[in-house]
Order: sequence, then C-alpha cells, then structure tokens
Amino acid sequence: MSLNSTPPNPKQIKFLIQGSETEPYEVQFTKQGNILIGLCTCEAAKNGMICKHRLNLLAGSHDNIVSDNHNEVNILKTWVTDSTVEPLLKQMNEAQTTIDKATKELKTAKKKLAQALFGRRVM
Repeated sequence: MSLNSTPPNPKQIKFLIQGSETEPYEVQFTKQGNILIGLCTCEAAKNGMICKHRLNLLAGSHDNIVSDNHNEVNILKTWVTDSTVEPLLKQMNEAQTTIDKATKELKTAKKKLAQALFGRRVM
C-alpha cells in the first residue's frame, strides 16, 4: 500500500522523521477499527521489513521527529491499544527480552570459559 492509498474514513497521522538520508522520511499511520497500518518511505520499509522509524514511534519515542506534531505520538499509542498490532508488539518485545537475557548469559559463559582456559578456578 502506498502512502496515498488508504481505507475510506481513516484516522491518519503523518510524521517526518530525520533518518540517515538528507530528506526526512515520511511515516504514516492509518487506523480504521482495530486495523493499524504503518508505512514509511525508508528503504527497509519499502523492502517489506520493519523499520526503526515506525518501531520508535509505536514505542512512544519522540526522537528524530522533525514535523511539528510531537504530541500526536501519544494519540498513536492509544491507537495501538486493542489493535491487531498490539499483541505482535508484545510478542516482539518479549522475544527481544529473551535475546537480551541470552546475550548476557552467553557473555558470562564466555568469560568463565576464558578464565578456565587460563587455569583459573571458575565459580
């Protein structure tokens, strides 16, 4: 779906987000019923991937917004509630927490292995 094609009678919010390119990216969210559509003009989104611009806004971040509608981030957060996106965001956040915990455990295990390989006693 392009940024100009939206369902009839949608609620819509557009943000300009300064990314790595000279021109800001346009991020648009459209809500109709419990459907929340988020589009971005960055390359990741154009290639069908999730982008940090949409994720940051969905998380309530005001970072890198160059449009004058910072307050609409709070509206967006209410749109997420009871949308089809909400349980998927929760699932993604839980998976990230699991990865972070595993990464910490791996770092600890590597440190212990390194100590053991130097003949040190490992606790």
